[in-house]
Amino acid sequence: MIRVSLPYLKSTDSVWQLASGGAGFSEIGSSTFHSSTSSKTNGMQVFHFDVTSKAVLPLVLDYGPPGPLPNNPVKRFQVTIRPQFNGEQ
Repeated sequence: MIRVSLPYLKSTDSVWQLASGGAGFSEIGSSTFHSSTSSKTNGMQVFHFDVTSKAVLPLVLDYGPPGPLPNNPVKRFQVTIRPQFNGEQ
């Protein structure tokens, strides 16, 4: 399982959404929101993914208004996942 936590601002009405990814992983449930203890206007949006492939996997999350993904997201988070299973190196 992989956990991805990204910052968000409640005042923007924007959220992180899965824009693209490769076969070999799936999102576990819906993302959750955790407010900062020091501020009620920002926090973290947390995603959990189950990885079933040993292949290198791209993961792209876009930040924008809820609903259909915009062509030009406000922000983009992109990472490459290189899975290791049961102590593999």
